[in-house]
Amino acid sequence: MEEALDLGLGDPRCTNAPGREAQAAMEDLGSRVSKLVNGRATVFSVDGCLASAMAVLAAGRAARARGAGHVVASPVESAAVVGALRLLQEEGSRVSVMDSDRRGFVGPDSLGELLAEDTGLLVCCLADGVCGTVQPLKELSGLLDPERTWVHCECSWAAGRVPVDMEELGVDSASFSSVQLGGPPGSGAVTVRRGRMLSLDRVPEFALSTNLPASFGMVAAMESRFGCVGTSSGYVEELREETMRGLDSCGLSYSIIGGEGSLPGTGLLRLKGRFDRVHARLEREGVILPSHNSTRRLSFLRRTGWDVSMPDRYLGFSLDTFNTGLDVEYFLRALASVLGS
Repeated sequence: MEEALDLGLGDPRCTNAPGREAQAAMEDLGSRVSKLVNGRATVFSVDGCLASAMAVLAAGRAARARGAGHVVASPVESAAVVGALRLLQEEGSRVSVMDSDRRGFVGPDSLGELLAEDTGLLVCCLADGVCGTVQPLKELSGLLDPERTWVHCECSWAAGRVPVDMEELGVDSASFSSVQLGGPPGSGAVTVRRGRMLSLDRVPEFALSTNLPASFGMVAAMESRFGCVGTSSGYVEELREETMRGLDSCGLSYSIIGGEGSLPGTGLLRLKGRFDRVHARLEREGVILPSHNSTRRLSFLRRTGWDVSMPDRYLGFSLDTFNTGLDVEYFLRALASVLGS
């Protein structure tokens, strides 16, 4: 980011000398992202949510234009993607939602039941951001005719925690968020698979503007995370196991939402019993957890059949490489203190 600011690059949409320099810089950043995920081309936006919505709208409109107006989606997509799907539906696309189990997992059978002659778009995230369930994209895309059905995958939560290879997964477009990668706010990206084309001109509602310094920061964060996926995933998974052992030693009664097949270092628990203001009391102890009453979590719980009348009973966590065993110990002590008081 400092490099971008020091260079004083112009607006990449301009054709003057500073603009051409900025455009060259953006093309270099895009090629670096494409190389990381084994894609063909990458374009940037000012936000990961916007990138996802634009990709879904562009792919859905292109599919409908070629007579394939049926869209199939997972039930755990982000609000931005859901909004794009609703707009496609209002425009005439037919949208079907796959069934999932209570951790949000969609199997190949769920997709197979919905496929039709005019299915032109599959929308399925690689992993959700609530309990971290990883979806079987390779198996899902393997059921489709690549000449007829486009596959879009939001990879914001999974990128940097599990490998992302577009050819291996069989996805035609993938979207990413800088914030979820540990980068600065203000940047997102859409990458298109080799041999495929996606025209964002089909989405005139949104200006394809870019935040150059934030894009530099996003790519730096992405390269850092992708370079150590294996070791970092193993490390945070060890912290997760240490956390779960500590919860058991506290005598806490809970059930796990997700668990096997989830992103490394993530967890969502349902506490058994009645607990009031657990998250607020933990914050007073200096422990910050993912928001228990965010629209994203509540929407996920409703869609997967969980009772949301007492959202405070759902305890989620997401460990990262900057966390240590001391953080886990502090959390466990704070939780024991809060639940025992």
